[in-house]
Amino acid sequence: MKKLLLVCVMLLTVIGMKAEDSAIELLNTTPKNGEKYSVNKADGNVVFTFNRGVTIDKAWIVPAEGNKIAITNSWDSFILQYYYYCGIANQMKQLLSDGIIKAGETFSIELEGIKDKENPSIIFGTDGKVSISLVATRLPATLVSVSKEDGTDLKSYYKPGDEEGIITFTFSEPVTCQSAEIIYGNVEAGTYGHQDVPFTITEEKVLANLQGIHMEPEALNGATAITLQLRTLQAVSDESIVEGNIPNSPGRVGMHYTIKKGASEEIYGGFEGDIDKDDHLSCWISGKITFDAVRFSYNLKNKPTVIDISSDQFTITDDPENEGAITFTVPLQYFTFDAGDVIVELVNANDLAGSSVEINETFSSKGRTAANSTCLGITPTPGTLSAFPQQFTFVFNDAVTVESGTIINGEMEMQLIVGANIIVDNNKVTITNFRGSFIGDVSFKLQVKDSKEAYITYGNTENYVIAEYSIPSNTLVCTSSDPAPGKVTSLHVITLTFTSPDKSIVGGFDPEKKATLTDESGNVVATGTFDYADFAYPMNAILTLDKEITTAGVYTLTIPEAAVYNDRFDDAEEDLGVANGAIYNPEKTIIYSLGEITPTTCTVTPAPGEYKLLPSQYVFTFSRNVTIEMAKMKNDNTDRLGEDILSNVNVDNNIVTITLPEGSTSNYTFLNFMLEAIDITGEAVTLGMAEGYVVVDYTTPVAANTYECTKITPEEGEVSSLKVFTLTFTNSANERATVGGFDTSKEIVLKDSQGSIATTGTIDLTDGDNWAEAIVTLSEEINTDGTYTLIIPEGTVYDDQFDPYADDFGVSFGAIYNPELTFTYQVKTTGIENATIDELTGEVSVYNTQGIFIRKADISVALKDLPKGIYIVNGKKIAVY
Repeated sequence: MKKLLLVCVMLLTVIGMKAEDSAIELLNTTPKNGEKYSVNKADGNVVFTFNRGVTIDKAWIVPAEGNKIAITNSWDSFILQYYYYCGIANQMKQLLSDGIIKAGETFSIELEGIKDKENPSIIFGTDGKVSISLVATRLPATLVSVSKEDGTDLKSYYKPGDEEGIITFTFSEPVTCQSAEIIYGNVEAGTYGHQDVPFTITEEKVLANLQGIHMEPEALNGATAITLQLRTLQAVSDESIVEGNIPNSPGRVGMHYTIKKGASEEIYGGFEGDIDKDDHLSCWISGKITFDAVRFSYNLKNKPTVIDISSDQFTITDDPENEGAITFTVPLQYFTFDAGDVIVELVNANDLAGSSVEINETFSSKGRTAANSTCLGITPTPGTLSAFPQQFTFVFNDAVTVESGTIINGEMEMQLIVGANIIVDNNKVTITNFRGSFIGDVSFKLQVKDSKEAYITYGNTENYVIAEYSIPSNTLVCTSSDPAPGKVTSLHVITLTFTSPDKSIVGGFDPEKKATLTDESGNVVATGTFDYADFAYPMNAILTLDKEITTAGVYTLTIPEAAVYNDRFDDAEEDLGVANGAIYNPEKTIIYSLGEITPTTCTVTPAPGEYKLLPSQYVFTFSRNVTIEMAKMKNDNTDRLGEDILSNVNVDNNIVTITLPEGSTSNYTFLNFMLEAIDITGEAVTLGMAEGYVVVDYTTPVAANTYECTKITPEEGEVSSLKVFTLTFTNSANERATVGGFDTSKEIVLKDSQGSIATTGTIDLTDGDNWAEAIVTLSEEINTDGTYTLIIPEGTVYDDQFDPYADDFGVSFGAIYNPELTFTYQVKTTGIENATIDELTGEVSVYNTQGIFIRKADISVALKDLPKGIYIVNGKKIAVY
């Protein structure tokens, strides 16, 4: 006997209970009393769940200080339980913004006048009130702007380097982002797909890079629109979730774009042949292209008809006489059409740069009849489907009639009705209007006649058109559990919620299948059996362990495949109803932790440290299974945020391997890896100094004092005075390295010819855009004749790996510094001859009277555009008026 009948009877019994049989009960709240409330967690609602329908007179937000505030948006709902929703998200945003409620403070949600909906004389508790306390969190970071607004047309292809292919998302504060992807198509139509998009982050900006990604329809399952989505956006300051713009998906931002296809002017070609007599058409194209299909548009039995032959049915070859050109042939032997125009064209044709190509030809036909009638194609294509679609289309090469049709699902056969389930339109047959869904082996068996009254054979049965499909049976998915995965106080009774593509409900259980609870060593500590929940919600199943578990540890609950079935479950059948459409669950594991457990540890091979040659592979071994949410690498060539290397990471349970391209580490002096590893308990693993991250460092032996000063202004030699010096530094191992900082404890001195200190100096970055330069300023200007030596001690100037917070200023991570630098000058305030410009010829060096170098050029232009004053040119004074 089917258990479903018992479920339905008991469900109706529960629904029919009178309200006055029991008191009003508050079953639970979301979030729970004392928890944190975030305006950006799910939909931001506070939900009270009662055991019956109730009415509420008033609902309030109660700040820690000040007056109550009426909730402006609230409603009740009864689907499977009785809910009262307080939609406070927008109000809370305003209250937080105005400072009436502050982040970290406790506030309350209070309901007054709670009465039975059917019998108002029954109130909740003694006073009809309930209140819960919540902790406010800060306002989330928000999206400020996008460089390409929602609804913008995009090209189908942006060449590498084309800045138009960069879409910039700007947020209200610096953020992190886990991934970016293009989403397209439709799940129900079976065209859904997604593609990862490279991205970079600069403080508050996330830059999605579409360069080099083909977005023409054939690459997007026929779609001409995409959604560009950023996922798991968090504020850098405290890792709080960014407010997204996708309903019920905090931390996600999506923009919708339409693909704009520009026409290629370089590709041309066409179809050739006799449309009536030849058995094929030839097609020649001047360059390489992609396309979806060849489309024929014509009249068949006086009705307009369109047939597509997909591109995978063609063999395309290079044209040996024309470099870059291609040829292919289009079969005609299966076509029947009336006299008149036949248009042949390529569908969604694009050149290799993504621009659309128009190739079409119109033929004048006297009419053609195929020798044999056949089915040209079926949508969806026979085979395995993820779910049962609600429409199937058969296209024939002739006008047809359908005499009969049957759908076969396992042992069940159901007749299809022509005109109701079977719709005939000339050469097209559509099967639709199904009652319910079908699971397992499903096939269609049609008797179809062509215009000559002959039966068409397609498939393995003479005079029948057969299309066979397989729809997986393990699609009843456990989507949540109570208690939820993570930390719990004990384990005994667990409520499991199941969902399915056809929204069917739990209908039964395989009594031979038991759930197991194992400890970290893999030992089974308890088993569990399944039963219905309290029949108020048959979508739920109750799992009861044979004993309550309270011992501290990490436990894995395994729900075996095919333990729980939907409402087509039949315990009278050997397969429990699968042949007739019953579906069941795939295997599911849920991780729980009880009490205080040892944190997950990690070891790394090779061990962090110094190596003459940095290896290309690194193995991280964790004491528990982990997932990797983020992986970044810093080296000599990356900026301070590092490079995303998630694509180089392989996770095998508790073993995480990072493999870099062979030889890529040969020029690095240091490597730094930062991983965000989440263990099976949901906790982030810590290794190194950064809480919640695995951070390891590798270095090579570095001659740290190799930061060269390649230029100083004024140049060594004779000057009229000394005050300011500009120094240019170069890292010979990394041309892009810039000046990054200074050890200000080192004293810069200017000594006279006797070795005494004439004055001291300070060092800083220049005010200009040249980050390779540093500027030394003496505390006193020297304008006394004599010989002077400027001394900059070793380790004063560092490159851009400088870290002011490290004891060695970052040397262990690859920072380098200057060796001791000395520069000698002769100050001559007298004896510098006055001269006129006519006395000087050729290339000259120009200084100001402080000895600062200005330029080097031919005398004819050396003084051009200089301010009025005295200048030293090749050791001679020249006045500029």
